[in-house]
Amino acid sequence: MALTLTFSLAACGGSSSSAEVSGSGGATGSGNLAVAEDEKVYVGVCSHLSGSYSYLYEYAKESFDVCLSYLNANGGIMGHEVEVVWFDLGDSIDTAMNAFELATEDKRLSTIVMSTYSQNCLAVLDAATAAKIPTFMGGSGDAINTGADYIWMNRPLDSSASATIVTYAVDTLKYTKPVICYNTLASTQAGAEYMIEYLGDRGIEVDDAHTFGYSNEEKNFDTYAAQVKSLIDAGECDGILCFGNQTDLAALAKSLDAAGCDVPCMGNAQVINETTLSLAGASINGWYSVAESYAEDEGKLNQEFREIYNEATGHYPTTNLYGGYFLFYLEALCEKAGDPYDRDYINEAIKEVEFDTPSGIYKYWGEGDSNLRNNMYVCVVEDGVAKILNSVEYR
Repeated sequence: MALTLTFSLAACGGSSSSAEVSGSGGATGSGNLAVAEDEKVYVGVCSHLSGSYSYLYEYAKESFDVCLSYLNANGGIMGHEVEVVWFDLGDSIDTAMNAFELATEDKRLSTIVMSTYSQNCLAVLDAATAAKIPTFMGGSGDAINTGADYIWMNRPLDSSASATIVTYAVDTLKYTKPVICYNTLASTQAGAEYMIEYLGDRGIEVDDAHTFGYSNEEKNFDTYAAQVKSLIDAGECDGILCFGNQTDLAALAKSLDAAGCDVPCMGNAQVINETTLSLAGASINGWYSVAESYAEDEGKLNQEFREIYNEATGHYPTTNLYGGYFLFYLEALCEKAGDPYDRDYINEAIKEVEFDTPSGIYKYWGEGDSNLRNNMYVCVVEDGVAKILNSVEYR
């Protein structure tokens, strides 16, 4: 590679010493060891290899492949080659639970990376704790943030996203009579409930006539859009807030646009997901959103990563293509632990390592808090692309 990223622990805000989390596995280690006879370091990733969400796997696979190739070309983790093992979440909670069970039974795995959907993560919380394998949940639901051992989150919480959305909508976009549209899945409904709570704290009460919940299976949003348009025409709505997933947000954006709902719209991070932007087309231009990562960030670390990605693939990464960066974080954790196979030492190292990523830092914030993030971005969609407006540190 033309560039060499510095992922040493010392360069990431931690110490290269493993004195605080000592040991090297085996008889002197914790005893909770990954067992890889070929001496590779194995990482389990649970994604949607099949089913209607398989596009998420395509993003994840490309990102992990790029980072894996770069990492192995530069010595792997502590001199060991790294390999990713994929597990298929499929389309249902049952298949997701089965995939995670298969991952926990794989004795080679030092860590597991779980689904970006909160409902899948919630379904395996107990299994993750029982397995005693450091598990990084890709969901953002607050209910995942239990503080339980071996469970970690590397995305901002929905409550943090909701607070950021409300602050920007009220202070900058000047919402006073918002309508809230939300997917009634437990995780996304919780995000909407947080928005209603935070609006109340700002003196803006949202009644039932201004809230529109829809099922995850909903395909036709024209009726919802017509009701919102009626509120706008009556002077009872000056802004729309949304909390949903990719396909429903895209369909909702199309219906709101077709109905002539010409008030500001703002939603959770799924608004600027590559899939949402592609499905929604021009109808989502002008929408505001919060983002957990931002591909156009001008920071040095992000620019270096973009060049490495472009050299490997012929294109620069979009926001969806940062998942594989986790491997560099794992490298730092293993160096701190002093052993890439000792699951307990790796788990404890999470509490010691402060790691810079292109999207912000991963940091342990204290007892009872599984979430490693403290920042997000506010963006607007212009010509089908998310453009950053500002960066927010919420703690």
